Amino acid sequence: LQTTSVARSRADLKQHVRLMELKRIETAMLAMTDPVFVLDAVGTLIFVNNIGEILLNSGQRGEERQGLEAIPELQKLGSDTQRRATAARTRQIELTIQTDGGNASYRATGVNLKESDGTPAGVLILLRDMSAELSQKTRHAEFVSSVSHELKTPLASIKAFLAEYQKRAAKEGV
Repeated sequence: LQTTSVARSRADLKQHVRLMELKRIETAMLAMTDPVFVLDAVGTLIFVNNIGEILLNSGQRGEERQGLEAIPELQKLGSDTQRRATAARTRQIELTIQTDGGNASYRATGVNLKESDGTPAGVLILLRDMSAELSQKTRHAEFVSSVSHELKTPLASIKAFLAEYQKRAAKEGV
């Protein structure tokens, strides 16, 4: 009888430790500044952090979105990541999402989650806002284009001058 109560106490302690670990993980994910979504093994949305909740409800007027159906690309990423778990642990996509503030570009990464015995537990989807990076790439391309154009103009004049100089030099026999 005493062995049974010790075993039960150990099981209760393990359960308590597991719940505390889950609470710490949940607290960390809620504090993240990037949207985080967690799907269970059948693809049902079971966790969304605050930023993810804002993104799911962005652009809606008086109606709540239900799960990842609001962003079909993320729903597809979740199912593709889970379906191809044996081929790759993670998958990435880039997408643009209409928000209240305009369009936002994201890189979404889907990661397969597994139970301790290796069975599929679901998918974690993390979004990283790429808007600033894409804007910087655009500014860089515009700068290179402008510099290239500005360099072509004097080069064309120099080429024309050299061609004229060569013609004169050939006439004069120099």
